[in-house]
Amino acid sequence: MGWSMNDLAAIVSDLCLFYQRRIPSDQTISQWFLKVDGLNLRASRRKIFEIITNGESFPRNVPAAIRSAYSSWVREQPRERQEGGCRHCLRGLLHAIKDHNVYVFRCGHCLTSDTPYPAITRYHLAQHGYALDWQHDFDVPMDRETREKIR
Repeated sequence: MGWSMNDLAAIVSDLCLFYQRRIPSDQTISQWFLKVDGLNLRASRRKIFEIITNGESFPRNVPAAIRSAYSSWVREQPRERQEGGCRHCLRGLLHAIKDHNVYVFRCGHCLTSDTPYPAITRYHLAQHGYALDWQHDFDVPMDRETREKIR
């Protein structure tokens, strides 16, 4: 994928200019990048800026505001919503195991699932001690594309 921290920095810079705020430090942008890593910020930049600037003030949680705006953008992009389009999940969901329990999360990378589960990236699941449970995702009949994705 071609997205990088520079794409996030450009969005944050645009928002700071619009709301007349100081641009955060590189360390802050690096931390925020961990929360939005995997999102196609380059393609969605204009829509993210448009949605966030419709608010009255600078967002208190910039990564959450970006993920929310990105989710709106994805819903308008049929190509981004294709089944199997996200390399991090299956059908917009992640199943993870911790302490012998299985938990379900929305994929924090693509945010394509409309389920009420919390959104989180695979990176953050691992950081919080979860193991991905890919087997749980395949308890249903699979099409050929899905089967190839897990090999």
